[in-house]
Amino acid sequence: MNFVWKPFSESLGESVEIFSSAMRDHYCWPPGFNWDEYGYYLENVVTDETLTSFNADAKTEQMMEYV
Repeated sequence: MNFVWKPFSESLGESVEIFSSAMRDHYCWPPGFNWDEYGYYLENVVTDETLTSFNADAKTEQMMEYV
């Protein structure tokens, strides 16, 4: 379900809108990006290029391919 939410219209005005969506029974993350509150994750995104575990370029490419 997609909808347009108008938060705080009294203080922010009528032109502020947030396009959002909700899934009734399910949410699923893209493959390789399943971080959650339980600590089940595959691989963090490392953006520091000085580290040997740097993977931001690869993770960005992975997300772009998914989208």
